Amino acid sequence: MQIIDFITSESQTITLLQSQIEHFLDNDTLVINDTRGMIIPSVLPFIEFVCTYDQRIFSLLKNTNVIFTHPFSLEIQEYYKKLWLTQNVWVFLIENQKEITLAKNIAQNKEFIEKLKSYHFKKIVPFFVNNDMQELANILDIPLSVSQDIFTKANDKLLLKKYLLQVKLPTIDGDFTSDKEILKRYFFSPERYLFKDPLWVSGYGFWDNSENTFEELELNYEGKELIVERFIQKESSPSVQFFISEDKSIGIIFWITDQILEKGKVYLWNKSPSQYVGTKIQDTLISQSKKIIEYIAKIGYNGFWGIDFIVDTSGAVYATEVNARFTWATYPAVTALLLKGTLWSSWEFFNYEWDSQKIENYLQDQAIKTPHETWIFPLWLSGIEKFGKANILKFI
Repeated sequence: MQIIDFITSESQTITLLQSQIEHFLDNDTLVINDTRGMIIPSVLPFIEFVCTYDQRIFSLLKNTNVIFTHPFSLEIQEYYKKLWLTQNVWVFLIENQKEITLAKNIAQNKEFIEKLKSYHFKKIVPFFVNNDMQELANILDIPLSVSQDIFTKANDKLLLKKYLLQVKLPTIDGDFTSDKEILKRYFFSPERYLFKDPLWVSGYGFWDNSENTFEELELNYEGKELIVERFIQKESSPSVQFFISEDKSIGIIFWITDQILEKGKVYLWNKSPSQYVGTKIQDTLISQSKKIIEYIAKIGYNGFWGIDFIVDTSGAVYATEVNARFTWATYPAVTALLLKGTLWSSWEFFNYEWDSQKIENYLQDQAIKTPHETWIFPLWLSGIEKFGKANILKFI
């Protein structure tokens, strides 16, 4: 497997990444960026605007097809086109039931299903592969770019931990077990430990013996094997971005960002470039990542993904999880490349809130008008009028 990175060969990385994206997201592809699948069911009904997070992928697309639910902004589509983004993208729109996944919204619309079948798409590129997405692929009789089994294995933190131990990469001290008595021993230890569900995301599925009760842990972990890790003082949580080609012959490391986390656990936003770009820690991040790329490729995963790392106060580097999907760093990193023609632009990507705002006013008064401006670019605006929220890529 050939693995290239932006440090040793920036121009080759950009050229190869752009050509791989065009092949991966082509005319025969149907993109279903169902971000709702990663929100836990007890949270989903109370986050109304999460239904339009599906649209964050729009600026990455070219010569392909994508499904969104209403509301979708025609103004943002025209705005993107003026910046030479989203050229020749066919957008399918359906009515939105926000309390269910996008995949279920599609599957329940028989007329829409028949319409999709008539296009004879050759593959579906999903954001998240759960039962809903797998069932939809079966209904449409279109293969997923990765199966549910491959997707689950690629995102499994416990499988990653076992691989890191096998190849002798650094791991945080601890254990993995489903034994209640062993969990109790760690939980009631005088030392601080974190208890992680191997498949939960975005900071959910974490318990902390300094903040939670054992009853909370016992109620939620449901007898599953948990990862137990000694709490370490973080300096930062960098995220390394990758692409694996469909034939698994090429791995591309194309950027490193810093994640900003609430209480060191729950994801808030991303900043680029990482503070470690140009340092020795950067080299460690890339060398560890190359081994993990080979591991993910052997599982069978292809497409975009990222690895989250922890750097402690002594400078030690630990891989903690693989996010085998478009991540919060993927959207801005690739969009920044398409806008600026370089990976080396500085930006922040975050949620922004207003009391009220009209899309056309925002685009006219605040958004960048040419790719060379240093200002702000909207990656998601469809919630701005209804919810007062948007995802903003701010160049700094």
